[in-house]
Amino acid sequence: MTFGERLKELREAAGLTQAAMWDATGLPRKTYLNYEQSRVVAVPYPAVVALAKALGVDCTAFAACDYSPIAEVPTAKPAKKGKTK
Repeated sequence: MTFGERLKELREAAGLTQAAMWDATGLPRKTYLNYEQSRVVAVPYPAVVALAKALGVDCTAFAACDYSPIAEVPTAKPAKKGKTK
C-alpha cells in the first residue's frame, strides 16, 4: 500500500472529503491531491503531522505503507568545506 492509498483509506474511514482535508490541514488543494495520488517522492514531516491530526490518528498510522515517502525532519547541515583546486 502506498502513502497515498493509506491516506485515502484513512480519510474515507474518517468520513472526510478531500475538500475537508485540505481545509483542515491548510494544505493547498493540488498539494493534498498529489499526496493522495502518490505523485510526491517525499511528504514533508510537518504535512504528515497535519494530515494525521486532521484524521484523528497518530503519524504512525502511515507506517503500514509498503514504502514511506515521508521526508525526514531536517537536521543541521554539515559545515561547508573549502573549494579545492
